[in-house]
Amino acid sequence: MTISLSFNKLRAKWQNVLRHPPFAILVGVILIGVAGTIAALAHQYLDPPYAAVQMVTGEVYFGRFLRWPTPNLRNPWVLQQRVVDQTGQPQLSILPLSQAFWHPPGALYLNSKNILSWSYLSSDSDLIKKMTSYTAPQPAASLSNDASGQLPQTNPAPATSP
Repeated sequence: MTISLSFNKLRAKWQNVLRHPPFAILVGVILIGVAGTIAALAHQYLDPPYAAVQMVTGEVYFGRFLRWPTPNLRNPWVLQQRVVDQTGQPQLSILPLSQAFWHPPGALYLNSKNILSWSYLSSDSDLIKKMTSYTAPQPAASLSNDASGQLPQTNPAPATSP
């Protein structure tokens, strides 16, 4: 009986408070603001934009970039520079980080102190088209403990030139 009396008193107080238009408007604005913020953060988290992230060490990574709570790239790719023997000219290629021999999971967590810069990529860029259309090959070898203690040789994934 005391619970129902206290609930009725509480309901009566809120009805009296909500009858005052300025307070009701303030509560409505706060609720709309909170809902809008949650919706924006959910969209950013569920479908983050593609970005290029340059580290202070010179590495460049591509992927879906999230800055909060910890900077990270989903489905990261790394820019690699190789020198071609015949011409001596450097050749740039991008490789999915998931094809590294340690098979990292789908996210690369970055130290925010080591990020030099980042830039969002245009949604219609050729780089994004190549990254989204890429299908990963099956691994050719697995790690095993052999007598030499050496890692087995694997065939690297084919490079995708930007």
